[in-house]
Amino acid sequence: MQKYNRNINRTFGLPEEAPEETPQFFKDYVQYYKRERGYHPLSANSGRGWAATANGSLMNMRLFSYAPEIRSAVLLVHGEQAHSLMYSQAVYPLLKGENKELMIIPGESVEENIEKIVGKTV
Repeated sequence: MQKYNRNINRTFGLPEEAPEETPQFFKDYVQYYKRERGYHPLSANSGRGWAATANGSLMNMRLFSYAPEIRSAVLLVHGEQAHSLMYSQAVYPLLKGENKELMIIPGESVEENIEKIVGKTV
């Protein structure tokens, strides 16, 4: 029987508190993923970090290649201050369906959007 290496090399996970000198998006991530609403011990963001050999960091770019195949309704919601807003702005023109919308919430971050929009319906 093959034994698996349980000592996985990982990138860093999020700290319990964000240092004062870090960018705002990092503070937002810590505020969300280290608190009750966003925390899960197995989550790469909440817990021990990504496996160093994982391809999660490349996932968004690979998914862009399939965007033109989407024909159903798409709603992309981002805060104006969200670090990941650039992904929705890049993929939106690639979507071929007519029923699509990019909603940018002025002055908000993505974590605040999760709480204000999705959190109310969950």
